[in-house]
Amino acid sequence: MYIPLMDNKSAFQNYFDMTQKLYRTMVYALFIYPLFVAAVETFHFAVFRFLNFETMQKMGLVFMVLTILSFPLAYISDSFFIKGCLNTHQLGRKMMFSAIAKMAMSETITLFGLIIYITSANLKFFYLFFIISFVHILAVRPAQKRWQRQLDSFV
Repeated sequence: MYIPLMDNKSAFQNYFDMTQKLYRTMVYALFIYPLFVAAVETFHFAVFRFLNFETMQKMGLVFMVLTILSFPLAYISDSFFIKGCLNTHQLGRKMMFSAIAKMAMSETITLFGLIIYITSANLKFFYLFFIISFVHILAVRPAQKRWQRQLDSFV
């Protein structure tokens, strides 16, 4: 059975489709963290490792600064990833990697909230970071217009 090679345009579309599927998976995976927190609160698991107040204050400040920096970093990541592309196939692949990096930033923000929750048993900060992460992942979703604009500027 002969499987013909994909041309560059269909490969680019294939990368966009894979990125959209991965995005949906990451959005669903983001909700695993609140389920874990709900299980800890419901069944009273002993997962807390309390730190002193000054350490928590500094750690929370560092996490908040990193969270705020992740928004502009997500928007400039495309330009870092797509440098040196030779064809549209490579452009699609690198844009997919850029989208994965953006989604990983969103997951990391939620992980910051989970770390603060485990070290302080404070639900407010977990949900603060979770909501910021959810807004971040909605803001960086792979959009057909953005990918088409990159393709048009490349060709």
